[in-house]
Amino acid sequence: TKTLTDPDDLAFRLAFLNESAGNFESTWHLEVGDTILVTEKGEPLWNIRLLPDGTYELFGKATGEHFTFLPVMGSGCQQKADEQASQDCHKCHAVER
Repeated sequence: TKTLTDPDDLAFRLAFLNESAGNFESTWHLEVGDTILVTEKGEPLWNIRLLPDGTYELFGKATGEHFTFLPVMGSGCQQKADEQASQDCHKCHAVER
């Protein structure tokens, strides 16, 4: 994660460019002080921020929808390479359709 302290951070430029190109009015704005995810290479994932309760909020770049989720890292979830199919995840993580 990375807490944004510089208003000239790349994350703000990426967010601005996405909002400018979108076909929807964004109600989600990145602000100084927000904590976002970053890749292993340090690239900002500007559309995913940490919320005060420890969950994350993902802002859909194409639709503008908001999704919240809990991180897998540190959750005690035991992942196995041969159990990565959708049905394996849904054993613990129920999704209503």
